[in-house]
Parts: sequence; structure tokens; C-alpha cells
Amino acid sequence: MHFLSFTPILLLQLTNLPVLHAAKWTYTGQEGQQYWSKHYPYCGGSFQSPIDIESELLRFDPTLGPVEVQNYDLSSDEQLTLGNNGHSVQLSLPHKMYISSLPHRYTAAQLHLHWGSTSKPAGSEHLVNSQQYAAELHVVHFNSDKYPNMSMAVDKSDGLAVLGVLIEVGEFNPAFEHFLKFINDVKYSDQRVQIPGFNIRALLPVRLDEYFRYDGSLTTPPCYPSVLWTVFRNHVTISHKQFLALATTLYSSHTQDSTAVPLNSNFRKPQPADSRVVLVSFKEELDLDRTKTKVQDTTLEKKTSTAREYSSFFFTSSPGNVIKQDPDAIIPLITYSLFIIEFACSSWVFRKHFFSPSHSLDFLLCCGRQNMVGLLAGGCFML
Repeated sequence: MHFLSFTPILLLQLTNLPVLHAAKWTYTGQEGQQYWSKHYPYCGGSFQSPIDIESELLRFDPTLGPVEVQNYDLSSDEQLTLGNNGHSVQLSLPHKMYISSLPHRYTAAQLHLHWGSTSKPAGSEHLVNSQQYAAELHVVHFNSDKYPNMSMAVDKSDGLAVLGVLIEVGEFNPAFEHFLKFINDVKYSDQRVQIPGFNIRALLPVRLDEYFRYDGSLTTPPCYPSVLWTVFRNHVTISHKQFLALATTLYSSHTQDSTAVPLNSNFRKPQPADSRVVLVSFKEELDLDRTKTKVQDTTLEKKTSTAREYSSFFFTSSPGNVIKQDPDAIIPLITYSLFIIEFACSSWVFRKHFFSPSHSLDFLLCCGRQNMVGLLAGGCFML
């Protein structure tokens, strides 16, 4: 039995992302998403995105404040690159844009969309209680405090943070028109055009204080589990004409290809939740699927057991879902149901990549049944 001083660091590092070019992949057909894992093993792993944000996964986190973004209002004098990468339409973003409300500074890199088709308009990647929206916007950021660029950050557990915006067909959206009006200039794969800058903040919902947050992955190959997902509770709208511009104008094929392949229905299907918890920043009742669903509160009730009292020695905040406690035990065994990203024993730092993807905090801190880590007052021991 090996003893070390123990200071746990629990980071719910939550966040399609940079669409990377390597082996050919598509959403359907012989290179479709059901075959991605043959060339990209992470795509068949755990903690993948997107997910169906179901009521039973939700836990209220009172520490989640409003999302704060900086320098999103771009001048029309700034030139942005709009392009068709064969999988989506993508807009490059200047590095002066960033998220300031996370533990690290996450700098903007690009935004892109996912959408359906004229025959099946539903095309969002994330679902809310099995409801799929017409489209979804992703604003992609990388951890610039720790990594110099997107390429270095993309496969790191704390590398990326993505803002997800659900889109429904409804009223005309002038903010989206700033780039949709140029979409005819990027009809085919690898075509690009320069467009004037505009207020990127206007693409997001008015309220940035209501959102879902969870730890997930890229929604395209190579599917690295490196994304802190923030999906806003409130959707935005685009007009039917604007939706048709996405669904009927673009092609995933090149100009010189003999067959033009329409670019639509470019969304990944929901992935297993894998015992993950989806944190929410709002506590009131939710009208998710036209019925009222109460969000559960993860804040602990008054401490009632020796185990909970001991837990204060190990964690900076009270853990949730403590179960199977023996109040008379000399060594309290503490069990949680949250996904663990990182913890530290003395100078050693253990990351999720060292464990089986199926391991959650419930497995790591419990009776040693997975031969990982046990706790006792004053330290930790490796089993």
C-alpha cells in the first residue's frame, strides 16, 4: 500500500469542432459515421458528442455564472474567411475574441454549422429530451493559456471549449445574413471568400446565463474527447429562406468532380451519455419537451455523516451524491457519480487518459472495486 499526500482537483471540463482533414469520411454511405471508428478509434470510445440532453442527466450547479465573451463585436473593416471544407460552412475568427468566464482563457478559432435537409429539416447535433432542432451553430475556442494554437490543443483533455446554439426555423435573423449572403461564393469544397466582420455576439441567444454544460468530444473525426461543451438553453431562429440557403446551396464535392454531392444533413447522431452528468446554470423548472421537468440540485444537504465531514478535508467544495456511507467507519469510503477529469496526489497528476474511458468518479473513489484510489484522513493510497 503506497501513501501520498492528496489534493484532488476536480474539473468538470465540459464543450464539432475543427473539421480535420485525414482519411476521407462522410456522414452517410461507405465512409459514414457508423464506420468512423475504423480509422478514428476515439469515435468508438466513451464520452462522445453530441448527446441527447435528457432531464434525468441534469444537475443544477450554483457556481455556473453567465457566459462572458470578449471582443465579439467585430468591425466591418476586419476581413474574415468564409469557406466550405466539404463537411460544413466555416467562418474563421480573430484571436482577439475569447471566453473570459472559464478557469482558462479560451480563444476563438472558428465557427461552423450543422443542419438538416429540405426533406428532413431537423439537423441539430444536440437534442433536448429527444427534440432535434433545424440546425446548430458551434463557436470553437482553444485553451490559449496552455497551448499556442488549435492544433496543439485539439487532442488535450482541457484543450477546447465550444459554445453551441440551437437553431429553429422562424423569424429572419439579420446576424446570420452577414455570412449567409456570401454562401453562393463557397458552393463547392475548398472554396473561400473574404467577408466583412460583424457582431458575432448577435449570433448567440440574448441570455447567456442559461445553458447546459458537459464534458464531451469533437463531433467529427478524430472525435477527441477534448471539449468543454456549453449548449445554450434558448434557441435562436433563422427564416425558411435562410435555412434553404444552407440546405440547398452547398456541395461537399469539388468544382471539378463529375458528380455534385449536396452538403446537407451534416450532423452526427446522439452518442451514449456514459453515466455523464449535464450541469445546468438555472434551477427553475424547465419546459424541455412541453412538460415541466424539475432540475435536480447537486448542492448537498446538511452534513449528516462522518463520511461527509471527512470529505471536507479532501475537496474544496462539498461533493454530491455521496452514498454507501458507514458513519462508524474509521476510514470513510466516499462514492460519487460525477465524471472525473483530473486529480493530483502530491506531484503526480492523473488524467482520464490513464484510465479506461468507462471509469467515472463513481469507479475511481469507491471501495477500491476498480483498484484505483482509496481515501483516508490525511492522504490517499494507491490500491
